[in-house]
Amino acid sequence: MLPDDRYQTQLAQTKASLLAWSGFVRDVATVTVDDTGATWAFGLVPRTVGACPAALVLERDRQVYGLALAGESYEAQPVVSFDAFLPLLEAVAGGRVIERRRYVVATHRPASIEMRVGPDAAPLFSCARRLDGADPGTALADQCAEDRHFLPYRRGR
Repeated sequence: MLPDDRYQTQLAQTKASLLAWSGFVRDVATVTVDDTGATWAFGLVPRTVGACPAALVLERDRQVYGLALAGESYEAQPVVSFDAFLPLLEAVAGGRVIERRRYVVATHRPASIEMRVGPDAAPLFSCARRLDGADPGTALADQCAEDRHFLPYRRGR
């Protein structure tokens, strides 16, 4: 964990960087900013059908963040580095998001969902969770995966 003063300084710098970057995507996405005092939320709703909406929530007093991607939420993630947030949102806007849903082969029951942002070899964000009702004893070999790819916010010009 960072000392509080250093955390607050880096938080302010990150907010300024994201606000500056938002000017580059405002023509292709609706950008929302909500500052409650305790949290600062930065949202992107793309105008391109098939692109991934995203929201980043940074907490002022706890060194955690929340991330929502295409309706999937991942809360209380530890802030490892503020340097990751701008590249993360750039990757989302660039269409480098994969939603991987795993199903049990025999029953086609949902088992888990994983969101990956960035290159496969070194994703900027990757988080999986078992879905409600999924059997934790189902081996990976007994599962199949379906990937959903997202489009970039800005299409070829």
